[in-house]
Amino acid sequence: GWAIEGNATNNTVTAANSDLNIVAGGVANSGNVSENTVEITSSTVGDEYGMAYGGYVVESGDATDNTITITSSTVTEAAGGGYTASGNVTNNTITVTDSTLNYVYGGYTASGDASSNTLTISTSTTDDVYGGYTTDGNATSNTVTLGSTVNVGDLYGGYTAGSGDVVTGNTLNVTGLNNQAASIQNFDTMNFYVPAGAANGDTMLTVS
Repeated sequence: GWAIEGNATNNTVTAANSDLNIVAGGVANSGNVSENTVEITSSTVGDEYGMAYGGYVVESGDATDNTITITSSTVTEAAGGGYTASGNVTNNTITVTDSTLNYVYGGYTASGDASSNTLTISTSTTDDVYGGYTTDGNATSNTVTLGSTVNVGDLYGGYTAGSGDVVTGNTLNVTGLNNQAASIQNFDTMNFYVPAGAANGDTMLTVS
């Protein structure tokens, strides 16, 4: 769904065994995007741009309650639950399994707050990961969950290029073995749930 003027709400995109360039459940030039859903399976999102988002605002508006699931796929540039150039990104969800990506955002805003977004990754490789990302605002109460065999770059609960709060309420959950990260930053809480069958000497997370 694409709104030139107005909101984009409750749209669904399902792609399987496909070659794609840009994917978004809902797009608004100037308006809100909410409750859009994207499912990508066994596909490549690449070529010129390589972006995949649950909801995407080009100019100004909020991205809220959007969901994207990426399974056994490749995204060459960026993927996220919600994106806005100016506004808040809240309650967006991205789940990545058995995939290769570049940058991953549970929520991204160039101007506004990124809060209460959820990001789950398992058996995948990606560069930097952000629960919430803003260049001017707060990034709080975001949740990042690592399953098993995840290899990431820098891992942020929240990030801002300005001076906002990027720690409060941000949570990292590690639920499986053999995960790797270059660094871990801006988490208020870190939970390690030792999986059944784990043995003495097993590693849940290595931080280089």
